[in-house]
Amino acid sequence: MPELGLSRAQLGLFYSFTYIGYICAQIPAGYFADRFGVKWLLVIGQLGLGASGILMSTVTSMYQAWLVEFLIGAGAGSLIASTTKSVALWFPSKERATAMGIQQAAFNIGGVGGAILMPVIALTYNWRMGFVFLGFGTIASAAISAALFREPLAQDKTTQKANDRAKPTIRTVLANREIVLISIAVVFFALIEFCLIMNTVLFLSEIVLLPAAIASGYLAIVEGAGALGKPLFGVASDRLLHAKRKPLMVFAGIVSFVCSILTAFISPGTPTVLLGAVFAMFGLAAVGWGGLFLALTTEMAGRELSGMAAGFGLTMTSLGIIVGPPIFGLIVDSTGSYRLAWLFTAACIAVGTAIIALINEEKKKM
Repeated sequence: MPELGLSRAQLGLFYSFTYIGYICAQIPAGYFADRFGVKWLLVIGQLGLGASGILMSTVTSMYQAWLVEFLIGAGAGSLIASTTKSVALWFPSKERATAMGIQQAAFNIGGVGGAILMPVIALTYNWRMGFVFLGFGTIASAAISAALFREPLAQDKTTQKANDRAKPTIRTVLANREIVLISIAVVFFALIEFCLIMNTVLFLSEIVLLPAAIASGYLAIVEGAGALGKPLFGVASDRLLHAKRKPLMVFAGIVSFVCSILTAFISPGTPTVLLGAVFAMFGLAAVGWGGLFLALTTEMAGRELSGMAAGFGLTMTSLGIIVGPPIFGLIVDSTGSYRLAWLFTAACIAVGTAIIALINEEKKKM
C-alpha cells in the first residue's frame, strides 16, 4: 500500500482485476475441457500464471499492477475448470464431494503458505521477491503436470476424438434452473469469503491493534480452517448425508452469518482464545463450501456439461469477488467503521443462504 500509494478501496481492486481475468477465462476454459480434455489446459494455465507472477514483481504503478492481476486471473481461471472436470469424472457420487473438497483445499493450503511466507519474504527482502518465488514455483508445477498428469476416462467409456464429441453450449447450462440458482447464490458466498480473506489482516491490525505478522497468523487460521472444512464437508456429505450437498451449504451460510455478526463486535479487549475461535469457525464455513458447490454443480449438469457448468458457476463466484472487497473497503474508507462492513457481509450471506434453500437437489444427473 505505501509503495504504490494505495487506499483500501484501491487495494480491494487488486482482487477485482484478478477476478475479471478469472471471469474471462472460466467459460472458455470449461468449453475447452469438455471438448478437448484437460491436460494441456492445465499446463498452459500454470505457465501463464507463473509468468504473470514474475511480471508482477516489476510493476511500478497501480495501473500496471491491475493489468498484471488481470493476466494472473486469466491464468488461474483455466486451472479450476480443468481440475474440477477431472475430479467429476474420476470419482463416483459417494466419493465426489470428498475428492472435490480435497482439490479445493489445495487452494487454501496455498493460502496458508502465502499468509506465512509472503510477509516473511517481504520483511526480509521486499514484496516483489514474493511474486518471483511464487512465479517460478508455478512454472515448476506446470512442468510436473506436463510430465505426470493423465486425462480422466472419457464419459461413458468412449474414446472418441475431440471432433466427435457433443459440443457443450452455455444455453443448455442456462436452461437448468438449479444450476442458475446455485450460481446466483454463490455470488454471495464468494463475496463473504474474499471480504474475509482480504480484510482479516487489515482489520486486526487497525481495530485490534495487532502487529502485521501476528494478524497474518489469524489469516493463516482462516485459510487453514477453510482447507480443513472443504474435505470435512465433503466427507460429511458423502458418508453421513448420502451424497446430499444442499443441507451443508445452508449450514455453512448460517455459520458464516453468525461469525460476521460476531466479528463486527470484536474490539481490542477481545480475548485471544475467542479471536482464534471466531476466525477458525469463520474460515471453516465461509471458505469451506467450495467443494460442495462444485460437486453439486457438476452433478446437476451431468458428465457432458460438467466443465461448462463449473466454468459458469465459477464465473458467477467471480462477480462476488470483484464487487465484494472494494465495497467492503469503500464502507470502511467512507465511514471509518469496520462494524458496518462486517454487517454488510452478514446481510449478503443471508441472501445467498436463502437462495440455496430453494434448490431441488433431487434433479441430479450424475
